[in-house]
Amino acid sequence: MRLIWNHALALTALSVACSSALAADAPPIPPAAPTTAPSTQPAEPSTQPVIAGDVAALISKLADPVWREREIAEKTLVAMGSSAVPSLKAALHGDLDDEARHRIESALVKIDEIGETGPSRITLDLENIAPRDFFAELSKQIRSELLPAQPDLWESGNFNARASFHFENASFWQVMKEVQEKYNLELVQWNDGIRLMPAGNGNGMLRGPNVVSGPFMVVAQQVFRSQTADLANGGGTQSEFYIRFMGFSEPKLRIMQASSEMQVEEAIDENGNSLAPGNNTVNSGFASGINGAWSFIARLRFPAENPGHKIVKIKGSLPIVLQTGYEAMEVEDPLNKKNIQKTLGGVRFEMKDLVKNADHYTLRLAATMSPENYARIQGLIYNMGGGGSDMKLVDENGQAYQASSKNVTQNNNTFEATIDFVPGPSRRAKQKTPGPPVKLTLKVPTETKNISIPVEFEDIPIP
Repeated sequence: MRLIWNHALALTALSVACSSALAADAPPIPPAAPTTAPSTQPAEPSTQPVIAGDVAALISKLADPVWREREIAEKTLVAMGSSAVPSLKAALHGDLDDEARHRIESALVKIDEIGETGPSRITLDLENIAPRDFFAELSKQIRSELLPAQPDLWESGNFNARASFHFENASFWQVMKEVQEKYNLELVQWNDGIRLMPAGNGNGMLRGPNVVSGPFMVVAQQVFRSQTADLANGGGTQSEFYIRFMGFSEPKLRIMQASSEMQVEEAIDENGNSLAPGNNTVNSGFASGINGAWSFIARLRFPAENPGHKIVKIKGSLPIVLQTGYEAMEVEDPLNKKNIQKTLGGVRFEMKDLVKNADHYTLRLAATMSPENYARIQGLIYNMGGGGSDMKLVDENGQAYQASSKNVTQNNNTFEATIDFVPGPSRRAKQKTPGPPVKLTLKVPTETKNISIPVEFEDIPIP
């Protein structure tokens, strides 16, 4: 007999305790300084640069005789993010002692690092703004262009509504929650990352209990529990018990690898039973189709006696690998080029040729690498030409072709790929199919960063 429960979570309230993956231990954030200075300033008797009051007070603390005060001031400045940068840079031209100068320089470096791979901090004060203009402003602060899935969405006639927004040092996910409600939009996984779509037209991946962890959001989607009695082999029972999650990253991030299983550190039900699996090692598998979103599970153990009906707490982490640097190869006029070679990130690539075949184009490419580069490059090799890949074949207007088929073979340390590209499907009459390809681009990851996303949920029902 086989009994299966598969319940989608639909909680209206969730208690969350979550720490940032990349910017933890920051003190409370004071009001942000203006992102731009006034066009004119009153005459000052001093030659010292004018610095926004909140940041100026913190900068003065960088020379405090108490070490703890200096440390708190620097962490607070870093937590303020890009809004503090203009004043910090202005302060460097003033009269500072060596430690204050060093801490300002250190804060600027940390703010830039967080801007690249940490949580975005967003400050916007916008009145009666249309969606197209709002996302243009938002894109500047999140270091990535956030686009609609349908290129002509803003002209479709359904998005003429205007709205006002007032954010001060808000996270990307805080901003998107309000934006989705006011503009009736939702984020969806797309070929090259997350995109915007009219609410209700997506698959609702963002719906459900969620936690924000630095630049990531984790959504609990399903709890699954099954028991199987194997009558052909003595009636022994087998069981499965896990939670399925979706992970989402800010648009600026490129995830190369993400584990398909969360490391469960603690899981208990309301009766005090530990639900954590005995062997807490993550399997060697990785999530597939990571284009701004990916699926993973937390494997649990169902108690043999006195089981509860609710997971009062589950805490763990998810290992991922971020791409933090790359080298690029560009081939202009690829239809008339052959055997173009370039070494990127220690891997020798060769574009053998690009040939037109009826209504599509066939590309032949080879990559030769040492075994230690396999882990870094294999995802790129096997995803070449896909919507979220770092290989693009575009026409003179930047419209990209799509890979319709791909074949990859390996001979010792050389991979050879044959990829067929076809014009992308036109979803609306206004969209034109790409013209003849004029450029082939390939980005190869050269630098990576291993991090772990902390995840913690409370009060999840057990089916």
